[in-house]
This record gives sequence, C-alpha cells and structure tokens, in this order.
Amino acid sequence: MEKLRNIDWGHQLRSFLIGSDWEMLKEGTRAPTSMPSSPGGAIRGATRMWYGASPLMITLRAVFGELTCTFFFILVVCATGANLARAGVKDPVAPALATGLCAVALIYSFADVSGAHFNPAVTFGTIVRRKTSVLKGVFYMVAQFTGATLAILIIHSPIFPNFKGANLVIKPYEDASAWGSFVMEFFMTLILVYVIFATAFESAGSDKPRVIDTGRRKMVAQNLTIYAVTANTKAGFAPIAIGFTLGFLCFVGSTVSGGAFNPARVFGANIVSGDFEKSWIYYLGDFLGAACGAWLQLLFATAHVGEKKEETQDAEAVATRSNPSQPNNDGEEADSIALTSINEPVN
Repeated sequence: MEKLRNIDWGHQLRSFLIGSDWEMLKEGTRAPTSMPSSPGGAIRGATRMWYGASPLMITLRAVFGELTCTFFFILVVCATGANLARAGVKDPVAPALATGLCAVALIYSFADVSGAHFNPAVTFGTIVRRKTSVLKGVFYMVAQFTGATLAILIIHSPIFPNFKGANLVIKPYEDASAWGSFVMEFFMTLILVYVIFATAFESAGSDKPRVIDTGRRKMVAQNLTIYAVTANTKAGFAPIAIGFTLGFLCFVGSTVSGGAFNPARVFGANIVSGDFEKSWIYYLGDFLGAACGAWLQLLFATAHVGEKKEETQDAEAVATRSNPSQPNNDGEEADSIALTSINEPVN
C-alpha cells in the first residue's frame, strides 16, 4: 500500500495518454523568429523545416508515412481483388500472395519512417503495450483510415470500369454467423499482432546474460532456444515473417468472415459504399484480438525477469566462468535457462 501511495498517478496517466508528445508539439509549433521575404525563400524554408530533425517534424513525417504506407497496401490488396473479379477468375492464392509480398516490401520501405503499421489494430496493440502514446496512436489511426479510404476511392473510380467500392465491402459469408465471424476475426488478428510483437519488438538478443531471482536463488539467463536466434536476427527477418503471416491468414478465415484482420481495409469500403452492415464484427473483433495478441506476447517475453543493475552485473560475473554450474560468490547455483524480454515503452 505504501508503494501505491507513492506513485504519481497523474504523471502515469499523462505518460500513457500523450507521453512526451505534448511537449514536443508545443516545442515544434513555436513561431519562427523571421519570415522568408520571397516565394523561393518560403519554399526553401518549408523544405528545410520538413527535413528538420525536430521531434514535431519527425512525428509529422511518420504520420504522413503511415498514411502513404496504408494507401499503398490497401491499393495493392484491393486492386488485386478487382482485377480478379473483372477477369472472372476465382483464385484464392493470388490475393494471399499479393498481400504477403506487398506487406514485406512496405515494411522494409517504411519501417524506419513510421514503423509500417498500416493497420489500426496493430497501432492499438502498441498503445495497449505502451509502446505508442494514445495521442500519437490516434494520429496514426486517422492517417491509416484516411489512406485506406483514398485507396478504395481509386478502385471506385473509372480506372476500374464497372467495379465499385461496394464490391469491396467485407461481410460474413451467407452461411456464417455474425458471432462466428467475430471469433474468426479475433483470432486472426491475435495471431498477426503476436507475430509482429514477437519479431519486430522483441529485445531478448542481448549478449549480456540476465538474472532471474526466484526468491530462493538467482539463475542466469543465456537466451537459449531450440535454434540460435536473437532479437537482432529476428528483427532482420521480421518483415518476411509478418508478410508470411498476412499471407497464410488469407486462407484461414476467408470463407467465414471474409478475412479482413485490418479495420482500415473495412473502413475504407464502408465509407465509399455507405454500407456499414455488420461492420462491428471487424472493428470490435480486430481491436480486441490485437490487444490480446500484444499481451499474450508479453506473457512469454518478460516472465520473472530481474531488471536491477546489480543483478545484471552479477550475471556477467557468473557468465565469465568456464563452468556455468559452478557455485557463485553467494554459494548459489547458476542455471542457464531460456529467457526473452520486451522493449521498454518508447513514449
């Protein structure tokens, strides 16, 4: 109870909702000391500001990058479906292949710009895990919904004759129930977000051992797994793993819920067509699945991890010995076990 009383709950709430974003916005929106005197100077000034290193401009580039990334992704996915429909071809492999390959390319291209979420459910998972503040997450979601709507408008335009946005509305199959579709969307999004957090956010690859304090003894974590893998090696292959996941998920629930697992994909078609029938399945199911997937990965990532500096130093001393099972200075046995951990919140 004493620890609870000492917690600054106001600070914790501000950190969760806006992180450092509010101070960043105040700093970034201060008026310039001088105004350019010519149109050319204004253009050069705007260019310098856009490529500036201020926190505000970095965030604006990230939000615009997320809009662009989502636009490209939804355009490719929906254009593939439109082309197949216009050609009268029923091929379940082509949409899955296009979805997976497009995701790999876009993640490699935009990961260092915005994180390449292109999915509000993924962004919601990062908010739940406090890797993104609520304020920044809202900006991301607005950008994602906007990008998806613009992409659907392209498909709805005369570029694809006799094909309208209404053809892209995702609904449960005729013989599928609403709750069955909800459960399918929940689990598909859970799998997707779990894979994303396990590959793109994992930080267990430190060569330095960690210490687990069980209360009776300390054990050294050597990051042992079935095969040699670290956070760095996983992060390098994260786009491929995520792309493969998006690809095989297209085969999982396509004849039940339609296989959305992306609220932006559903939202764009809803807005352009004006058809919101049973859309709650995809918004509620995808967001709940994302939250559960993010927390499920945390369950396996941080169990019994001791983060104290002195424990880490103790672990390093034990790890330098030739025989890990030799008793340490306290006469306690050091056991090597598998351990993973997750990044601290970025905001």
